Amino acid sequence: MHRLDAYAHASRLRHVHPLNKFAFVLAVMLLCLILDRPAVSATALLWMTGLSILWGGARPGFVLRLLTAEGLFLALSVVAVAVQVGPVGPGGGWAVTSTPTSLAQAGALFMRALACASAMNFLALTTPVLELVNAARRLRAPAALLDVVLVMYRYVFLLLETLMRMQRAQESRNGYASPAIMLRSAALLGGQLFAASWRSSQRMEMALQARGYEGGVLPMLTPTYTFSRAWLAVACFVLATLFGMAPL
Repeated sequence: MHRLDAYAHASRLRHVHPLNKFAFVLAVMLLCLILDRPAVSATALLWMTGLSILWGGARPGFVLRLLTAEGLFLALSVVAVAVQVGPVGPGGGWAVTSTPTSLAQAGALFMRALACASAMNFLALTTPVLELVNAARRLRAPAALLDVVLVMYRYVFLLLETLMRMQRAQESRNGYASPAIMLRSAALLGGQLFAASWRSSQRMEMALQARGYEGGVLPMLTPTYTFSRAWLAVACFVLATLFGMAPL
């Protein structure tokens, strides 16, 4: 989470307006869903991954690990499409079967979902969350929803910092020396983390009230964006490439 946020703030594409990147990512995802061709999905996956690494500045190892984690989750999700479990014959036995059609459908679904995930990764790796929220505000998103997103975004980092601090304290006291001790330490960590998160939420609420917050949109600084012809040309070329792969 910390590295994802760090890449977004240091991205070489941060100067591009978030609405432009959001429209581009949405167009790529819609083309993958509407055209429904494995070649289109594979091309979108390569483009989004390449842009995140070569232009955005994210490390290849981090992007590949991110895609691997998402790919494993998606692979488990498409198993139900590739494999069917049901009774065999009048005798009542059960069998696990698959057909070339079901395998092809599962593969196409996997590639389409992974391509959409890579498009979302591109947006997350090149645009900080605060700027995405600011762009959503311009699209007339509900103010209450944006407030919840901002507060939860900050709270996630507080929770992770508390978790790592507690875990380091347990490791320094040999809290994971054996499986039995590890289970006990994990149970203690869960209870202490809940109490610490509760106290942190109360402190955050008091801090907001001390600054006169009474609901509505949280004030944010609006960064300055520049028009990039290179970005516009690359975006149009990527979309044209996806259209060109549709007949394959």
